[in-house]
Amino acid sequence: MQKVFILLLLTSSLFAQKKFKQGYYINDLNQKISGLILYNKTVNTPDRFQFKKSMESETISLNTSNSKQIVFEEESIIFERYTVTYDKESVNYADVLQRINPNIEAETKTLFLEKLVNGEVSLYLLTINGFKSYFIKNKDEENVKLLEYKKIYNDGNIKEITNYKKQLSENLLCNKLTLKNFLAVEYKENKLKDIINKNNNCDSVFFNYDTIKHSSKIILTPYIDYSFNTFNYENLGINENKINRQNINLGIEFSYLISDINRKFETFLRINYSKYDFTYGTKSIDSQDFTEYYTTKFEPTILTPEIGIRYNFVTQIKHKIYSNFSLGYSYTNDDIKLSITKKYNEDLNLPDEYTNITYKTFGDIFIQLGLGYAFDWRYGFEVKYNLIPRNYFDRIYSYKTNHDNISLSFRYSIIKPKFKK
Repeated sequence: MQKVFILLLLTSSLFAQKKFKQGYYINDLNQKISGLILYNKTVNTPDRFQFKKSMESETISLNTSNSKQIVFEEESIIFERYTVTYDKESVNYADVLQRINPNIEAETKTLFLEKLVNGEVSLYLLTINGFKSYFIKNKDEENVKLLEYKKIYNDGNIKEITNYKKQLSENLLCNKLTLKNFLAVEYKENKLKDIINKNNNCDSVFFNYDTIKHSSKIILTPYIDYSFNTFNYENLGINENKINRQNINLGIEFSYLISDINRKFETFLRINYSKYDFTYGTKSIDSQDFTEYYTTKFEPTILTPEIGIRYNFVTQIKHKIYSNFSLGYSYTNDDIKLSITKKYNEDLNLPDEYTNITYKTFGDIFIQLGLGYAFDWRYGFEVKYNLIPRNYFDRIYSYKTNHDNISLSFRYSIIKPKFKK
């Protein structure tokens, strides 16, 4: 009697695992065809399904040549067709001691994958010979990517290859996920589903960064500066004078994303072109016999290369807020010319005297801070301030000049990272 009962239980369990369920499939014409699909729960991912329009209808076979999606509606189980690359060595050798290649031995086939998570980033499962391979796909991408993981036998030890952790950090961009989260995640269904669901349900910004695989982390940004300049002449025969000027400068910036996790850091090189007019004239009366006029002419063209580091402390789907620190060098091609005109009183009947003095100028190093905003990582503005005023005089002079400025930069990135919502 006990044996009969056990046999009935086994038969019932087998029947429960293998029966027709309500569902539908999508064919290559994107037509949805509803009916009954044979639900056969197996260890490996099925490569074909049995379908009938009704219990009385003829059964047809659904496979990767005629179906792109299979859906069991009540169970919310989805299988989708993809051309995938998986590790042949892990699939073929169940015994880890037979796996010795640390690289993925790629084998490519068109197969059904079970969809475990649906969202901004989706998770898929493929089981062959009992070995589970997981894949992810960003919302706007065409195909899935293998999360690379394998165990190998090396020098008497079993070693784990865990490239999937870096892959997750490059694709799950919710800024609430930290490096610690990615390092801790295991290559297991529940753990992978958990971290991907956290990413998809993130209430902060998030976007899909797909530039790493294309090696396009470079951002190219022309800009226009509207600058407010203060130029000081100190002890240049005319005591101390301050000249205030507004100016428009042109520049171009090459920046590079050096952080793969949440895109926080960039390094950049800027080249700025400026043309100034700091000409200044004064009049001083030295005695009752004459009047002296001082004119200081300085019309430099200044080229300033800069290198710096940028921290993006807010990186959202359409917004970036950042701060800069940079070191630059100002090169000028113009000297400062001082003209002194001495005009005697008419009753002395003496000719005017003219004196011209040239002061050679040199480049100077400066430090600059910046704070900026970019919309869609393309349209932006930035406020820049020089911490160290530039002195264009050679150190052999007892005089000096101080060129200080703050500028508002309007920016447009003609090359930017490709982010997909």
